[in-house]
Amino acid sequence: MGLKENYNRFIRYGLILIGLAGFIFAIGDALIPQEGDMFNAAGDPEGFAELVTTDNFRLWAARGLIGVPLEVIGTIALFLGLAGTFREKLAFWGMLLCILGDLFGVSIFMFAYFVFPEAGQLILEGIIAASSVADVSRLMPVFGAGFLITFIGLILFAAAIWKAEERFPKWSGIVVVIGFVLLLIQTSYVIQILANVLWGSAYLWMAAYSWHRFSNE
Repeated sequence: MGLKENYNRFIRYGLILIGLAGFIFAIGDALIPQEGDMFNAAGDPEGFAELVTTDNFRLWAARGLIGVPLEVIGTIALFLGLAGTFREKLAFWGMLLCILGDLFGVSIFMFAYFVFPEAGQLILEGIIAASSVADVSRLMPVFGAGFLITFIGLILFAAAIWKAEERFPKWSGIVVVIGFVLLLIQTSYVIQILANVLWGSAYLWMAAYSWHRFSNE
């Protein structure tokens, strides 16, 4: 197997992995429709504790620890798929920003997986002061910055794909951006599930397109 074939294989499978990450996030969102409670430890400690001590919440947080690394792999694969094109620099900066945004994301899931259940258990035992440990309201600007960085990175990727000499379907990058926007303006957990399915499907579309293109080279 030659170097070029290994290179193309990484691109294909990397895009499949990030596509699957979207579906992993969608499944996780179906587990706990009351996601808002987990960020309201100070306002509703009892509701917070009841949520974060469930098995479903553990699965919700674990999906992030799995899904975000898959996103990083897929982001690198997408950049490699755009390397050598007219918009390679756009893709490069898109990759850096998306990976930086992923670092913000994985920190949220690590905090949720390791800290929230312990704080919730203490609250259920009557130690209400433990809610202050899980109060992330002061960190929301940091989370918002992570979303903004990722959003800019996805826009750069979408622009690079549009001008990428048919490396990928022109509209696929825009579909990813639309899915991300739906995550930001979600009105219900159903919309959030559909948004994750949408952007995940866009990456699978890229993978299928590149698979066909590489097989014809």
